[in-house]
Order: sequence, then structure tokens, then C-alpha cells
Amino acid sequence: MQEPNWDDLRVVIALLREGSAAGAGRRLQLNETTVMRRLDRVEAALGARLIDRRRGAYSPTAAGAALLPHAEQAEREILDGLGKVTGQDAQVAGKVRVTAVPILINRVLARALPALLNAHPALSVDLMADSRNLVLSRRETDIALRLSHPGPEMRALARRIGQLDYAIFVQRGKRMSALPWLTYGEAMGHLPQNAWIAAHARPGEGLARTEVNDAEALIACAARGIGRAVLPRIVGRAVAELEELAEPCDLSREVWLIVHPDLRRLARIEAVLAWIEQTLRNAGPTRDASGLGSARAGR
Repeated sequence: MQEPNWDDLRVVIALLREGSAAGAGRRLQLNETTVMRRLDRVEAALGARLIDRRRGAYSPTAAGAALLPHAEQAEREILDGLGKVTGQDAQVAGKVRVTAVPILINRVLARALPALLNAHPALSVDLMADSRNLVLSRRETDIALRLSHPGPEMRALARRIGQLDYAIFVQRGKRMSALPWLTYGEAMGHLPQNAWIAAHARPGEGLARTEVNDAEALIACAARGIGRAVLPRIVGRAVAELEELAEPCDLSREVWLIVHPDLRRLARIEAVLAWIEQTLRNAGPTRDASGLGSARAGR
């Protein structure tokens, strides 16, 4: 059996409701010839006569009467589904997944999240603290906040929104000369913080007798006087147990905001992008006025 077209089934429903080809045509904005051609096509596909046509009046056959409630149920479900999604992309509603390095999720974005959720009651946000570069094309995340320029292999739109400035932080009231450097362990030795310490440590300045693999552990160790840490200013300044040293630190990292091109114009994505930029602007990184461009275009 050939499966009938849904638009043709709508004609059958309209014919049975209106009782005439003219009435069905007015309901569906079709001419009578088209109405009858659609009816013939449905009956041919089903191999059953659905409507008796006598002197211009239309009434269901036994087959038509059996089909009608199912067709009407399908119509209700389709209309209900369309009603639920109509205009959804133009509304700040639904779920948005955001990934960033843990220190930005835990210490910056999570703390600013209530303002976003209060402004948009139909919006939900998944904050995923992950040091890995999750893949936007596989929908592992919708928006990525990264501290380096995205690679040329990424099919995404990227914007440099500022830079993350670093400084040296110690336990409040602690003497700097008595403290060794806190560093990340071998697994995270590639981080520029470790390289900066290696390049700027004075002769005789040692490393703390502990290594960490997470920024939260770095903060905890510094806050308890185990050593001094190189941290983003927007993070270190918000930790009550830490104080920033006056010693120069010229380390900074670029902040890139990345989104899949298919999602860029959705209202919920635009709202979250704007919130991230505003949150970081308020917290400290400088604004980069360059427009949104392809990640493949380089800097």
C-alpha cells in the first residue's frame, strides 16, 4: 500500500467536516478541482473508497468513518506540536550548554548565573567545567569559552572578547620571601603559568613541596599559606583569604568565545553569549571590539 500524503488526508478531513468540495476548498484555500484530485489520490493510495458523493453531498463510507477519528487525532497532535515549537528559536527559552576551564565556570560564571536565570525564566543553562576542548560540531557543547585561539580544524564562529590578566597571590598577611611557588603537576605542565614561573623565578626561589592538577586546589593551597600562586586577577581578587602582590606579572591569556554557526542566531544562544561577555567585562578582561568571524580566519 502506498502511504498517503498528509496534505491529502487534510482534504479528506475537510470534506467530511464541510460536506462539500466547495466548503473544503474554502477551508483549505484550494479550488474544487484540486480538492477532488487530492481525494482521488488518497483513495487510490489506500485502495478504499472513503466518501460517498451523491448529488453534491459528501458522507463517509464505512472505511471513511473508521479512518476519520485517527486522522483527526493525528491532526490534533501535529497542530499541538507545531504550537509548541512555533517561534521557539525567537524566544529565550530552552537549554544552552556552556563549557569552559573549571576556574572560569566555578569562580566566575556560576556566581553570575542567577542574574541570567532570573532575567529569562524559560531558559536553562548547563555549565560544564572541562579543560578539554569539547567538540561543537558533535553538539558536546553549544558555547565554548577558551583561553587560546581555536584551531583551524574547528568549524565554528569565534570572537576574541578580551584577555585574562594574571597576578601573584599569597595568603593574606603572609611574607612573600618565605613562600615557594605553587605549580601544576606534570600532566598540566604545558600551562603558561608554569612556564612563566620557570622563566621569572629568582635564583634560590624554590617550588612548593606539592603539585596540583586543578585550579581549585591551587587556590586552596595558596589560601593556607603553602605557597604563592599565579592566578587570573578576576579570580584571585575574589578570594577573601588571598592578597595580590605588587610584584609585576606580565602573564595574560586570550579569551575566545566560540559557538557553532548553526546556533548563532538562536535567541537563547544570543542571550547567553551576551551574558558571558558582560560577566567577563564586569569581572575584568578587556573588551575586544573585533566582530564575530570564522575560527578558520586566524587572529
